[in-house]
Amino acid sequence: MKKIIALLLVFLLVGCAKEKEVKDYYIYVTDSNLSTVYTLLNLVKTDDNKSFIWYTDTDLINTDYLNANKNIKISKNIGKFDKNLIKEINEFIKDNNSNSKFHLMLDEKYYLLEFELNLKDNYDVTIFSNGIDSYNNYYDYEFENGYEIYKKHENEFNGFKDNFDLDNYDHNYLLISAKRDNTRYYLQYPEYITAYEDKVNDEIKKVNFVLDDPKTIYNSLTTDQRASLLKIINVDKKDYDNKYFTSTKPFLVIIGSNTSKYTKAEMKDMIKQVYDTYKDNYTILYNVNDYSLTKAEQEYLDELNIKVLPENIPMEIITFIYSDLKIGGFPNSLLLSTKTEDVIFLFAKNNEELDIPLNKMINEKYKIDYIQPITK
Repeated sequence: MKKIIALLLVFLLVGCAKEKEVKDYYIYVTDSNLSTVYTLLNLVKTDDNKSFIWYTDTDLINTDYLNANKNIKISKNIGKFDKNLIKEINEFIKDNNSNSKFHLMLDEKYYLLEFELNLKDNYDVTIFSNGIDSYNNYYDYEFENGYEIYKKHENEFNGFKDNFDLDNYDHNYLLISAKRDNTRYYLQYPEYITAYEDKVNDEIKKVNFVLDDPKTIYNSLTTDQRASLLKIINVDKKDYDNKYFTSTKPFLVIIGSNTSKYTKAEMKDMIKQVYDTYKDNYTILYNVNDYSLTKAEQEYLDELNIKVLPENIPMEIITFIYSDLKIGGFPNSLLLSTKTEDVIFLFAKNNEELDIPLNKMINEKYKIDYIQPITK
């Protein structure tokens, strides 16, 4: 009889434990290219959990593939960050608010989203850098009298729990937010965020920075998770192998950009310089970063036998798949995820023309060809 009672007690205790087991839910909100890469790398690791995702790059993500996963709910307000999205996320929270913990995974542009959501204490926040802008959007307290300004912002931030609206979206609270125990900020080079006053620098050191770059996360994925990632971004590796990566020579990718810095004739000139300099040692490819080629541009690349990689594919992930690629072209956030020794030329006058932190990473230790149009 005692054994039966003991067994019943065990079953009851196990049942209670299961009932109280905390379930993890993920809410992804992403905008920029780098934060979207971080988002997708984490999404494939958490796709056994119920997740909500909102994004802006509809050309990048295979919505049919995501929709096939019953655990993933795609926002109906894709591309529109407004009150309707807030309402939609709050409905997701309400529907899953029993014995739950919510993990907010946010592009830093939307790092204050938590204050618009119906959350208690059952959540944490992960903020993803949106690239070079993370280092070049200066904080009000980086300069003289910075500590006084910092404390003012800190007091304002502490009041957001009771009084917040969309107008409060201001990056000056970002580092203050990421000092809390439940918040972390993915930023690869925090040492390049410094202030004039030592007191402010002491506060910045308290921020919960995560230094892992996207490549580190990619390397931690299982084979199945990597396969899932490629399906989400519509990449068929066999197809890429057959169409683009067929040469026995190493590959060099030119990173293009939709910029008014150079005329079309100047761009043509710089691409020709790249071709003449590297064609004997590399098979040259072209990446359309943020625009579509004109017919004339495409014909010129065809003339040089430079194949163009598909649009709207994050080059970060391509460099993970083909890890021996060399990179050159316009300096952008891709270089934050690229080994500096794999960058062999840039469309810039010199190191001083580069944004932080690229001007610190790519210094005199590395031999970089700086390519400019040849004046005639």
